[in-house]
Amino acid sequence: MDVPKLADQSIDERTLRHSGERVVFFVFVVLNFAILAGAVWVMRMHPPWLGRHPFVDKQVATLRALAIAGAVAAPWTVLMRNMRWAAAYSNSIPLSERQVPVIYDLLVHHCAVFGMPIPELYVADKETHIARGYSIWGRSYIVLNNKLLQPDMKPLADVIGFHLGREVGRLRLGHATWWNELLLSYVVRIPVIRNPLMHLRTFSADRYGAFLQPDGVRGLLAHPTGRVLLPGVDVAEYLAHVPAVKGFVASIAILGQDQPPIAHRIKALYDLGLFTNKN
Repeated sequence: MDVPKLADQSIDERTLRHSGERVVFFVFVVLNFAILAGAVWVMRMHPPWLGRHPFVDKQVATLRALAIAGAVAAPWTVLMRNMRWAAAYSNSIPLSERQVPVIYDLLVHHCAVFGMPIPELYVADKETHIARGYSIWGRSYIVLNNKLLQPDMKPLADVIGFHLGREVGRLRLGHATWWNELLLSYVVRIPVIRNPLMHLRTFSADRYGAFLQPDGVRGLLAHPTGRVLLPGVDVAEYLAHVPAVKGFVASIAILGQDQPPIAHRIKALYDLGLFTNKN
């Protein structure tokens, strides 16, 4: 299999961000501060009615801790970001033009499309995502999980290229900045509540991945199949029968998931004309 076709066209980068993401982000920032303000109010006032609601009263200690955390959120965010980078740096293998160049060259290409500096690239076994982009003190880095890697990477270059493209997108969209983590520090830790923003950000990052790797549909199919089964998947057959999730109940169920369904993500990218391959 030849090395897959890469992006060579130009695009208005603003179209790669989902149109609803900024509005929902603003709503979540307001909600984040509302949660903190509520915690501070409960901690200071401890109103009498709490005593009539034992379950709520028991949560005062949690709310008090949350309020205290608000005072140290900024330094704590910095500390955690440094610890995360230290873990990646000390427990991973850095890739370069000499270390697994077939992967590194994909990242070089993606960054060249936007004229951006090349993030540091690491391979690790602890990263929970296939790939994840982070930033710290003016430097950016991407950690690539090893579960899709094999000695001959050319057959999977389209898969890795798509996921590296997504993370280049996340870095350019500001999803990995310190102020983003700080402004969403509480609300993103609440299951289900956080999902609308996470879904929109997933769609935005997917657009970057598909733009930079237009034949990268297998990058999304790799989620359910894994590396071993992926070569046996008939992409054309899948696309001819993309699972449809319809109805009000199904839509509500989707909001309960951390990520949008794979079928929705793939269909969205083909509808936008960003994915090009059909086989």
